[in-house]
Amino acid sequence: MNEDRRKKLKFALGLLAQARDVVENIRDEEQGSFDNMPEGMQGGEKGQRMEEIIQQLDEAFGHIEEAEGMVDEATA
Repeated sequence: MNEDRRKKLKFALGLLAQARDVVENIRDEEQGSFDNMPEGMQGGEKGQRMEEIIQQLDEAFGHIEEAEGMVDEATA
């Protein structure tokens, strides 16, 4: 791989890191909101939807981490 493409991949790696941080922060905020809900509401429709969103964000976080690893390997 030439230096120009390597630089572009490193730039992409930085963007992935930013996306990971954003997803992580939103996931943590949503988890905090869920944790602060009364238990009765946690089991309700809104609480269940929040749990689904938290799980989806957690999965997205993992996929971004996986992509970071793949891109990092490609630049080695």
